[in-house]
Amino acid sequence: MAVGIALELQRLTRQFLQCTPLRHFEFGSIGKQLDSACQTQILTATLNHPLAQKYPPSISYTTKFLKNLIARIEEQKSKDSDDESMVGVCNEDLLETYMEYLMMRAPSDEIAYRSYSMSIESDQSPLFITLAEAEQTISNGTTGLRTWPAALSLVSYLISEKRIGKSSLRTVELGCGVGLVGIACGLLGVASSVEFTDTDSVVLGTVARNCAINFTGTEVKTTVARLDWETISDSDLNSVVNSSAAELIVASDVAYDPVIVPPFVRVLTAFLRRPTCDGNGNDRIEALVATTRRAESTFDLFLEQLKQNALNYDVLQVPNLNLYYFDEPGQIDLMRIYAK
Repeated sequence: MAVGIALELQRLTRQFLQCTPLRHFEFGSIGKQLDSACQTQILTATLNHPLAQKYPPSISYTTKFLKNLIARIEEQKSKDSDDESMVGVCNEDLLETYMEYLMMRAPSDEIAYRSYSMSIESDQSPLFITLAEAEQTISNGTTGLRTWPAALSLVSYLISEKRIGKSSLRTVELGCGVGLVGIACGLLGVASSVEFTDTDSVVLGTVARNCAINFTGTEVKTTVARLDWETISDSDLNSVVNSSAAELIVASDVAYDPVIVPPFVRVLTAFLRRPTCDGNGNDRIEALVATTRRAESTFDLFLEQLKQNALNYDVLQVPNLNLYYFDEPGQIDLMRIYAK
């Protein structure tokens, strides 16, 4: 297979496994002449990809993907009606697969899978993080069962840096949701251990499931724990901080509501001010935090809380690796935060 076609198929795989919105789905040059052989290649790269077979995207998304593909094929038929290559004619495998999905009925509380690429195109062995996620933005009364753009931006930074000056760090993820950032830290070698924290029991159960999917066979140690920023006492918070002995804190999309900003910064401050052995600053505890600006007033409050708690920050550049596809809801700020 030509290198160009192989890369096009890799891009299709990456988009499909992440459940890229179809209005943003790019078929590239491979979609310009959708003959029977090309259709088979597309099915192999998407629905029949080994990862999709083991951890399939939602029934709803897959059905819409097939419908979109068939529409593209039929559109080419009108342009190439005399083409002997059968461009514009759906092959039997594609039609049969589509009919099978039309007959399926997904449960209302369906938890499907999304797989996020961790590899740039030059990498020889593609690496994916597979997550069980809710299909709906709000599920079981929480928004924590979906991956949000700020998390993807933070992971892009980790991939581009490969390391952040240190590696094999004891890491805590605050407001972990389904756990993308913490899992990325473990698989990229940034973290030797990761403690995933959140408040919702369903979210914690889901991230435990995702850890089992991604860390089986690795040496990364993981724990999942409930941490409620708003209700935890100072003494209990100090116990959590000292017990974790975290060297790196990660968090994404945790400053979206002005109500939770002060509690979050209080908890973050406690982790960043944990006493360490080295007085020369070589073991300075840092946090990587990605936030989406949904309201400027909320972001201003976040910055003010950092100032009041004597926390410094550096603004980091979010790289565009063209790995992830998502609707941009607002400016995403990536920050390295540390105590003065």
